[in-house]
Formats: sequence, structure tokens, C-alpha cells
Amino acid sequence: MKYPINEYLNKINEKNKNEIKLLLKIEKEDINNDIYFLDNTDGYYRNIGEHHHDNLKELNELNTEIFINNKKYKYAKSFKPEKEGLYEIKIKFNLKIKDYSFMFSGCSKLSNIDLSSFDTKNVTNMSHMFSGCCNLTNIDLSSFDTKNVTNMIGMFFFCCNLANIDLSSFDTKNVTNMSGMFGYCDNLANIDLSSFDTKNVTDMSCMFYNCSNLTNIDLSSFDTKNVTDMSCMFYNCSNLTNIDLSSFDTKNATNMKHMFYDCSNLNRVKVNNISSNIIEELLEYTNANIIDQFGNNISNNNYLNNNQNNYFNNNYIMNNINNNNFNNNMNNNMNNNNIMNNNMINNNMMNNNMNYNMNYNNMMIFNMTNNMMNNNMNYNMINNNMMYNNQNNNMMNNNIN
Repeated sequence: MKYPINEYLNKINEKNKNEIKLLLKIEKEDINNDIYFLDNTDGYYRNIGEHHHDNLKELNELNTEIFINNKKYKYAKSFKPEKEGLYEIKIKFNLKIKDYSFMFSGCSKLSNIDLSSFDTKNVTNMSHMFSGCCNLTNIDLSSFDTKNVTNMIGMFFFCCNLANIDLSSFDTKNVTNMSGMFGYCDNLANIDLSSFDTKNVTDMSCMFYNCSNLTNIDLSSFDTKNVTDMSCMFYNCSNLTNIDLSSFDTKNATNMKHMFYDCSNLNRVKVNNISSNIIEELLEYTNANIIDQFGNNISNNNYLNNNQNNYFNNNYIMNNINNNNFNNNMNNNMNNNNIMNNNMINNNMMNNNMNYNMNYNNMMIFNMTNNMMNNNMNYNMINNNMMYNNQNNNMMNNNIN
């Protein structure tokens, strides 16, 4: 059966149709004013002295239908309410869009968004998609298909009343930029990002900037080996008490400035494979206990080599004085002094592989006037000043050849 051309096109469009449902809360002062439910980019950024182009310029009355309280209106991004109260707005898109950046940016009257019928499988750009939606308290993104998205810059920036967000369905394997993604989400207490794949991300600057109510964040899945910018990443996360950064690899990070600025309540940070820069930031801006992968508290040690960009690998090659937790292989010549390789003064926990033909003892006390310990300690100890002193020591049981 042949369809008239219009019916045929309508059936094709019906298959490609996207639908969004919005709920706006209109106050008395909003009556007869322009209230935006789509991209208010110009209005939003005009307030902060910036200007951005229309990212939804493809939309028009031929491909987009607008319904306000079930009444159809001509396509527009805003309307002028005649009375206060709740307004339900339904938007139907008869086209596929790849760029959803700034889609709801600056729509400060949005209180709820239903995106369950929204097709995002072809979208590549979601930057600033919800930025400035300061009345949103919850967003259900469980239906979002983000496998092709590469840009999430400022996606939830300044969603200052957002209290809950479930991102467990997000596929972020192709995302390269997450800068400012949750910036100024200062009502968020918890963010579970355990499903995030960040292996291709290069920019995480300001990612949690001013998330001042954040108390818990799961970053265990984070792969940061390609990240170059972590500046201001946790800036003013003033209620954050614990954070596990043991998955972080920062060898390629060139900018960590103010990474933990004003994280005043940070008490414990777990680290592994961390560069000296991140230790500097933690020591400068927090009083946190920094725990390495061995469970040692390294907060009070000088972990900065002369080379400030030294990358600390799993062996932790560091110049430490008064370090009580070394387990090293020491095959060193120790002639005419008691200083062991200049790094181990007053070391109380030396469990070393020293080729001295000695059994490990709890107390090794030698009364040696010449203080000379050769590598193999193959001294016959006859009629010299290196006599094995067993008079004042009750816990020496050494076999010295």
C-alpha cells in the first residue's frame, strides 16, 4: 500500500521522535516575563560577562513541537506565564541532534526533567547541558546513552540545589574533558562515580569545584594516566573528610595548582603512585593524614626530593630522615661512619637483606671503637677492638664468621 508523501514522512519522523517533559515552578514575580525552558545561554552567560552562540539553532517549528499544559504552542525557547503555579512543558523533537551542549543552560525555573523518552545515542557533546539549572533537585539520567559523548565540560555546573544524581548508566569511555563537570553543585553530599571510565580524560580541572557539601565520593574506578590538568579539582570541598586516590596515576599531570585548596576538614587521604606535586598540595592546604599503599602515615615526612617532579613509584625512592618504616635491600659499604647511605638515620625498623652472615636479631649492639663494618663482616675478631660484646646485651645471638 502506498502512503501519501506527508503520511510517509510523518511515519519516518515518528520513529526518530524524541520527547522531553519539563516541570517549571512559576512565582508571582515571573508572571508575564520570559521564562526559558530551553537554552538560555545568552541570558545566563550575559550575567557573567560572556557570550555563546545558539547551540540549538537547528530547532524550528517544522521539527520541534511545544506543548504547555497540554496546549500546543508555536516553537519557542521561552514563554510568558500569565499566572503563578506549576507548568508542564512537553517538547517533541523530530530530528536527531549530535550537539546537546547548553540545551537547558540557564533555565533556572526548571524544577523537574523527565528524560526517559530522550534519545541520546548519537550525541557527542553534552557540555553545559544543565548548567545554571539552579532549581533542579534531582535528574533521572538512567536512560541516557552516552557511549559517543566526548565532551562533558560543565555538564552540571551551578546546579546548586541538585541533591541526588545517579550516573551509574553513564558510559564515559570516549569522554576527554570533564572540567567543571560538577562545579558549584554545593548541595550534593554524595557522588558515586564508580562506573566512570576515565582512561581518555585529559582535563579534570575544577571537576568538583566548590562542592562544599560533599562528604563522600567514590573515585576507585578513575584512570588518570592521561590527565594533564587537575588544578582546583577539589577546590573548597570543605566538608570532604576522606578521599581514596590510590587509583590515581599522576605522572602526566602538569597542573595541580590549588587541587585541595580550602579542603579544611579533609582528615585522611589514601595515595599510591602519586607525584610530589600532589603531596605538596595536600601538605600546604590540608591537615590530612596521608596514607601510602603500605598503610604508612607519610604526612610528617619530607617526601620531596631535589627534583620536584620526581615520580614516586611503588618502591618509594625518597630521601627520608627519621623514617621508621623502611624495608630495603641494603648492600652498602659503611666505612668509618655510622651513617647508612645518608637516608636512614635513627631507623628503628630495619629489616634488611644485609650480606653479613648474621641471623636477624631484635638487638644488635657492638662495642667497636673503629666503627668499621665491612660488607660481609668477615672479621676474625681476634685481639682487636671489634670484640663481640656479650656482657651488657641479653638479646644477641649472632653467628659471626
